[in-house]
Amino acid sequence: MTMGEMRERLLLHGRILWRDGAMGLSWSFSGCSFCFEGDALTIACAPYPTEEYLAVIVDGITYKMRVCDRFSLALKNGSHTVSLRRASADSWSETVFVTAITVNGVFTAPPAEKKRKLEFIGDSITCGYGVLGAPGEPYHTRTEDATLTYAARMARMLDAEARLLSISGQGVVHECTGEIGRTFSTFFDCNTRIPAEGAWDFADGWQPDAVIINAGTNDVGGRTNDGEMTAGAIAFVRKVRARYPDAVILWTYGLMNGEFVPALTQAVETVRKTDEKVWFLPLDRICGRVGEVGANGHPGLLAHRRAANAITAFLQEHFAA
Repeated sequence: MTMGEMRERLLLHGRILWRDGAMGLSWSFSGCSFCFEGDALTIACAPYPTEEYLAVIVDGITYKMRVCDRFSLALKNGSHTVSLRRASADSWSETVFVTAITVNGVFTAPPAEKKRKLEFIGDSITCGYGVLGAPGEPYHTRTEDATLTYAARMARMLDAEARLLSISGQGVVHECTGEIGRTFSTFFDCNTRIPAEGAWDFADGWQPDAVIINAGTNDVGGRTNDGEMTAGAIAFVRKVRARYPDAVILWTYGLMNGEFVPALTQAVETVRKTDEKVWFLPLDRICGRVGEVGANGHPGLLAHRRAANAITAFLQEHFAA
């Protein structure tokens, strides 16, 4: 049985690319969940050119699976719930294709969908870049884990489904290198992180209760000016609003730099003149905070915890519990 043929047994997470019966995971934290009765589990992926990782969460315990490896796990015979998520996704990494999930036993009904839905749009911070690393440690995909980000933590805190659209190095106007490439406005419309793999048609009925945009960090290195940032943020918020007419939209920024707080404040104040469900929440920088810096100057676990707590508290004030 192909992955495509067993779709009715899966609860899907995020934007999925189906190809030749395989389930393609491009976005961080995308994947599937399922349930089974039995005592063993095996997951197989198509060959992959670089070192990337999936998280396999079995009955609440997380195991890391290197893509291309065949993950097998013996379990006590009984009922089990499994969530498979893309944990790492380097900036230009290809789509990971899961080719088979087999169990020694029988699949049962998948987990129920969460009523509350959150969408997170961001850069390396939202990907979980460096979250498992130490200060001064260079980045490696082993130190990235989307399941440990502020976004994943918020989903657990709010008992919500979370969908991540995030690519390291990307900005509102410019990438961190100064180029204008896959900006947030561009990849918001994409099926995967690779634009050539097609456009997302927004036909799955996904309507989040809240959209959290964590963006602007890379525009500092990209030399975006304040005027460009304000105009770019206004245009992007309005683009998101056109797709999600009822969602709370929260722009947050500041964990790694704060140069654009005034420009983003102006952008949100402008939009709020006609759209009162848009907000801005600046966050304090990780620099100088004990234990908050991970690999390559990015937020570590404690910083993601702080961000999750702050954003969750803010959201709880602005949409019904």
